Amino acid sequence: MKKSPLLTLILSLTLLVSAPSFAAVKKEFNICWTIYAGWMPWGTISNEKIIDKWASKYGIKIHITQLNDYIESINQYTAGQFV
Repeated sequence: MKKSPLLTLILSLTLLVSAPSFAAVKKEFNICWTIYAGWMPWGTISNEKIIDKWASKYGIKIHITQLNDYIESINQYTAGQFV
């Protein structure tokens, strides 16, 4: 039986696409927040030490920083200084 080049190409592409890819495991996170309705829980969970319990449960470090200016916080996120 002769194999078709098209069939070989399709099978090769299928194997390539279906191969699992793994992301690097991140162990430290920097999060900033400001006085903005959607971000207010970050201050509460930081003050109540809830975030510390989550971090220790999953073996990671989470640093939460409050910034005073909303626009500056967006700039910081965009620049990659915070997650």
